[in-house]
Order: sequence, then structure tokens, then C-alpha cells
Amino acid sequence: MQVQFKEFLGDPTGRQYIADDVHDILVDLKVPFTREDHESEIHIPEHDSRFFRELVAFCLLTTNEQLDQDRLSQVSRYLRPYGDSLRHDISFFWFGEH
Repeated sequence: MQVQFKEFLGDPTGRQYIADDVHDILVDLKVPFTREDHESEIHIPEHDSRFFRELVAFCLLTTNEQLDQDRLSQVSRYLRPYGDSLRHDISFFWFGEH
């Protein structure tokens, strides 16, 4: 969602890093680490609920107040084909020798 709606992010000047960016930097700096990648699902609430609005605001790094109806509608249209859940990748980085 953050990639699709980058222009909606709460801090448009802020740099968003994906796990591969972090991985590459740690390798370049020769920092010892172990990476764990996991997949999870996020339940998508009913699109007209306050929980949906809160989820979208959280994912777009903004507040409920800053998320206007037009943006919320665009995100809702984007998410509709996914049904009631969305796959989410999570990476953990453990520093040091393991």
C-alpha cells in the first residue's frame, strides 16, 4: 500500500526503506547480522468502518484527521480485489554473530 500510494504518505519527504535496502547497507558496511523473513496476513476490515480508516492511516503514516475521503476512497478501490486480507512481509534483523 505504501508503494502504491507513496504520494499519500504522511511525510512525503521522508525516505521509506524496504528490507532489501537495509540488507544491502548492512552487507556494504560489513555488519554481522542474521535476517529472518516472515509472511503474515492483515485482515482488511469493512471498508466503511472506522477500523478500515485507522488501518489505512496507520499504513500511510498519517492520522485519521489528515486522511481525506478522496484518498480513503482511492485506497478502498485499490484494496477491494484483495478481499478480506492482505499479505504482508516482515523482516527481522539480528545483529552480531549467530
